[in-house]
Amino acid sequence: MKLCLVQEKDVLLLSFIAYLSWAMPLISYVVSVPKKNFPRAVDRNKVKRLIREVLRKNLDAFGGVGFGKFMFIYSSNKIVSFLDIEKDFKSLIKKAV
Repeated sequence: MKLCLVQEKDVLLLSFIAYLSWAMPLISYVVSVPKKNFPRAVDRNKVKRLIREVLRKNLDAFGGVGFGKFMFIYSSNKIVSFLDIEKDFKSLIKKAV
């Protein structure tokens, strides 16, 4: 069992928390967008959809991990493009894994 928090200052959009357990056969994840940053649910849901799509397209970026629970927290207060989120996701996973 391992808990790690990766929050880099140069990665502005996403924070990453991982809980790894040897008993889990699959990867599961949670996407969190704070209500403080986006008071309207429509905006929070849009950001969550963008992040989930980035995760779905880049599931192989987890590399040798292959299992565990992950939590991604969106820390920006504005909605950015899909490509910006994907770029930050890739750099964050590269530093974590």
